[in-house]
Amino acid sequence: MRRFPWPAREFRRRSSQVLPSLICLSAVAVAVAAAADEPRPPQVASTSDGAFEVSQAARGKVSFLKNCSTGCHMPGLTGGERAPALAGDVFLQRWKGQTLEDLFMRIKSTMPQQNPQSLSDQTYADVLAFILQANGLPPGAHELPAQMDSLRRISIDSLGP
Repeated sequence: MRRFPWPAREFRRRSSQVLPSLICLSAVAVAVAAAADEPRPPQVASTSDGAFEVSQAARGKVSFLKNCSTGCHMPGLTGGERAPALAGDVFLQRWKGQTLEDLFMRIKSTMPQQNPQSLSDQTYADVLAFILQANGLPPGAHELPAQMDSLRRISIDSLGP
């Protein structure tokens, strides 16, 4: 009495076709398990937790000086006739309690003044990192993300720790 509905030779042929698929599937399962064990960047709840990285703020300063400082916010972020200050107590109090998404969208929708939304999201995130640094907020170990869902979870504090 046979256990299989096909001859042994057919069983060996079919199993040799299935074996590579099982090996591949096993490799994928191992890779997924390994990725789940990788450490993830800590969640940042507020700007006091270090929402940006120092080198990102440096890139943001270069972009700011190129696109935002001349005749508008000035190199020291002090503002002028056509644009408000981006550093200092008035600025921090204006944005305290709001999210970095709110500030990011304001920057993106209004700057550069002559060509809003003309920079990449990464450049806007870099400029935002520079603004945070200029306001004395502490840097962290990870760059400020350019994704809205991440920025939405970070609130703006008036002062760093």
